[in-house]
Amino acid sequence: RYFCVQCHVPQSAVKPPVENGFVDVDTLLTSPAGPQR
Repeated sequence: RYFCVQCHVPQSAVKPPVENGFVDVDTLLTSPAGPQR
């Protein structure tokens, strides 16, 4: 059993508390230039 919660934390599929518009750099480099919003 793991009693330390620093690394061994329970995980569940929940809705993020804030909107996230993250796009990784590989997607940015391969997409055409221009506004993406």
